[in-house]
Amino acid sequence: MLTKLKFDAPRWLVLTGKDEALEHYAAAEAGALIQQHVPYVVQTIVGGCDRRRLKKHNILAVGTPESNSLIASLVAEGKVRLAKKPQSYTIAVLPSPYNSARQVLVLAGSDSPGVLYAVRDWEHYCHDPYVTGLVPPWFPQTGASKPARPTIHVKTPFHQSVPDWNITGSPKILERGIWTWGHVVYDYRRFLENMSRWKMNILIAWNDYAPVNAREITDYAHSLGIKLIWGYTWCWGEKVNPSDPAQLARWRDRVIRTYEEQYAPTGGDGIYFQTFTETKDLKIGRKTIAELAARWVNDIGAALLERHPDLWIQFGLHAMSIRDNINHIKAVDPRINITWEDAGCFPYSYSLDDVEGLNETVAYTRRLAGLRGPVEDVGLVLKGMTSLNWDTFEYQLGPFVMGRADRDFIRRRTELIEPRWKQNEIGWRERLPAVCRTIQAAVAARPKRLTITGLVDDGMWEERMFLPTCLLAEAMWNPNERPESIIAKVAVTRDAHCLA
Repeated sequence: MLTKLKFDAPRWLVLTGKDEALEHYAAAEAGALIQQHVPYVVQTIVGGCDRRRLKKHNILAVGTPESNSLIASLVAEGKVRLAKKPQSYTIAVLPSPYNSARQVLVLAGSDSPGVLYAVRDWEHYCHDPYVTGLVPPWFPQTGASKPARPTIHVKTPFHQSVPDWNITGSPKILERGIWTWGHVVYDYRRFLENMSRWKMNILIAWNDYAPVNAREITDYAHSLGIKLIWGYTWCWGEKVNPSDPAQLARWRDRVIRTYEEQYAPTGGDGIYFQTFTETKDLKIGRKTIAELAARWVNDIGAALLERHPDLWIQFGLHAMSIRDNINHIKAVDPRINITWEDAGCFPYSYSLDDVEGLNETVAYTRRLAGLRGPVEDVGLVLKGMTSLNWDTFEYQLGPFVMGRADRDFIRRRTELIEPRWKQNEIGWRERLPAVCRTIQAAVAARPKRLTITGLVDDGMWEERMFLPTCLLAEAMWNPNERPESIIAKVAVTRDAHCLA
């Protein structure tokens, strides 16, 4: 015989807006978090709802003022304030307008990505410390006095009233993410999901050949609010004489053909390339690499943009072959993004022990980020995490299926990778200030568009969200936050995998 569940506390329901896939995903993630703690099935209401039901329940309101009428009314009444900047969010708890004995927990965004980021930061920086009982200095408190830390909460989440959280957030860098070779993404769905858990929204995936399932991967990235940039060579890794017009013509045709046949059908958000700049030499023959690279890139880029004028092209440029010869790089077509690698010591270096010359690296970063003035479209690739084992590396011999590996294989490989992450984590805890300073320098140059990615090659990100990458994600979101505060709050979360 079935018996009715007895649950005396007020129940929660999720109220989300209409017709926005990313917001519905965010609402599902938020509802699943509540569901972990309560014995009843959490209701999710899309669009309008009967007032009697709203009066009876605590409400988790997820959405934007445009999509969620409850959030719209709370904003109109001045009870919830939202920044107008893209990707901004507000987390607020207040008495329900339908019943003052009930609560409304608002997870609101200025746009759909902001809604998802409200959910992520609510989980990480409100829910997780509340559950663990560890209340860091930044944890929002109410009343005149704050409890001693750490404090053990005896309340069960969503069985009693939730604290009066009131938090707002906006990113300093609008495009933040990961750079990786595609063949070492072993589960693309979990890889992308874990990126979304840390508010990252761009993935640059380099391949010798486009994955067979590239369209499938792109579509899934878009469903999570993540841009997908496909990378391929414009003579990187191959012998070339950039002064030879015949070779340039052949490469121009190859680049266009590769894009149109392999990558245009994927629906991606752009392409990333590297050319002949990964060298410590400053010249090829009598000409500087900076001058030759600008000519080569402008020629091929102009031909590609003539056929595809809306294509976002990212030029991965190794600064070690440019150094002070950057005046020639100013000539690169401003429609083409310049993404700088190897621009100094850590965080550009693979080695966390490479720390000499940080002040010079920071100054150089600011110079690069403002190189072409107010039209500058610039990116940085930061390193010091995991990378390919180049002793065993093999170029792809043809198209492949990306990110569909066996789960047992993923678990075994993660065990092999973890010792590398432990060593990196020790360094990242110590050197996060260098990361923040470097990013601050790029922001201070005020480029028109700034993209920052971290190189995470073969790092098993799909299986473990290792602490260094989580720290980088938060530093990309707000590099002005104190590094020790970033470490303290990230380490408390259940998602961040700490080894040291």
